[in-house]
Amino acid sequence: WTATVPRPPGLGSFCGETLKGTCLNNKLVIVKKTPQLHFGVFHLFREKPFFVFVSFQFLKSEADLEYIERRLKLDFINGASARGSFAKENVAGILENLKSIKAKHSLLRCQVSQITDAQKGSMELIRNRLSTAMELIKHCQQASHLEVESLAESEQESAMFLDSTITSITAEL
Repeated sequence: WTATVPRPPGLGSFCGETLKGTCLNNKLVIVKKTPQLHFGVFHLFREKPFFVFVSFQFLKSEADLEYIERRLKLDFINGASARGSFAKENVAGILENLKSIKAKHSLLRCQVSQITDAQKGSMELIRNRLSTAMELIKHCQQASHLEVESLAESEQESAMFLDSTITSITAEL
């Protein structure tokens, strides 16, 4: 599968991010191309679409596993009736393997959910600490009657991106 994460609004210097992945030997292999980022904060907040995308992939793959299970049952029943024999051992073994795969899939989906929740919590913490720091700076400016230079263009873009990312994540949840 391949997906392109949309470019953040207002950030002309950043291009969209392309995610590619595949499933090999029951392991999810993810290859990700990211542009060079000048601010570490962007990297943290740009990860959210990736986790949402992977969560949807796991939900879709669960439905695919159920379809495969039904399809295997039907194929074995049709094949056995055509040959005139019914190999219950093979069907039972395959179904047991499928059940273990489903259990592993559920565990992975749970882990992705936990990672997404932890990321949301860390983003809220960063936003709160940034807000507190900005209020402290304003208070210091007012108390000392000095004014610090306004934010540079890139810093203003960072602040706008941070606010828009938090708003979009809150809306998703």
